[in-house]
Amino acid sequence: MIDSELADTIKDIAARHGMTISAYMRALLTGAIEAETNNLFAPIVLRKALIYSKLHRAGVTFLPISLLDSCNNSSLSEQARLEGKKLGALLKSLGVGLEEALDIILEDSRIAIRERDKIVILPSTRPSEEAVKNIVEGIAESYGAEVTKEDAGITIVKLKR
Repeated sequence: MIDSELADTIKDIAARHGMTISAYMRALLTGAIEAETNNLFAPIVLRKALIYSKLHRAGVTFLPISLLDSCNNSSLSEQARLEGKKLGALLKSLGVGLEEALDIILEDSRIAIRERDKIVILPSTRPSEEAVKNIVEGIAESYGAEVTKEDAGITIVKLKR
């Protein structure tokens, strides 16, 4: 059952887009079904889309990870860490928690293992992996998380519980 306050909000949103409530709900549910058909949890997809939209407006953009492999700049690691700190501060100001931020950044990265209370970042084998690792470390530092470097190039980010 949808309460009257929620129904009024949906009605206002639909009107703002020049749609009927029925057309708006059809579009919303069609998108949710498409996400679920692709084995994605629709509420998470919407949350990530909102975060991506806010980041885009702040000048953050996607870039092919392979592009980082072609960078031979010796200051790339430090620059990546600084950008990570800025990105972390931005995400934090948007109300995005550390775990959610790192889940978004590390999604499909194949450089980290998520455990209950920590993230284990594997040793880098390519410049792109090193850049992502440094961005993650910068983000974690901006949230005040403990970041430790272990033997053999492994980095541990402790998640606050």
